[in-house]
Amino acid sequence: FSHHRHCYSAVTRPHVRVTIHTMDNLSVVATVAKEQVDIGLALSPPGWREGRVVELGSANLVCIVPKDHPLAAQASVTPHDLADAPLISFSRSLPLGHLVEQVFRAAGVPQRISLEVNQSSLACALVRVGAGVAILDPFWLLDGADRQIVKLRLEPATPIAAHALLPATGT
Repeated sequence: FSHHRHCYSAVTRPHVRVTIHTMDNLSVVATVAKEQVDIGLALSPPGWREGRVVELGSANLVCIVPKDHPLAAQASVTPHDLADAPLISFSRSLPLGHLVEQVFRAAGVPQRISLEVNQSSLACALVRVGAGVAILDPFWLLDGADRQIVKLRLEPATPIAAHALLPATGT
């Protein structure tokens, strides 16, 4: 926000306070529905019925591997390529975990989940230290500055959307 010329600062808006909470998608949806926050950011919230949803963007899932992994030289991977790789994945109760499970099921490949996480940042950290490979949303990797991991296209292309969730009574 610091580069935006209409940025609100503590000087121009002294009574505005911004607090950031990190949580999984289900908690984001619940917190917005209870109107405990003014806005929530989530990936493809399932069955959102309360409040308002604004799509911020959509992109295809990616696979990330450590830079020295045998798959790192490929441009893309399929579930078949990942069949024997320890997979760092998300709970099936989360939109991303459910989507990854569908991709593997459609390919007829069983998932070998070695570690379950609830945030993309944790999945990246685990891949970085060689704990496995992960399929996740590409939004976490937009700056492309992480030299310890390699981002590969996941085939077939599988889109996921990022949304802003707003309480029903907000303006």
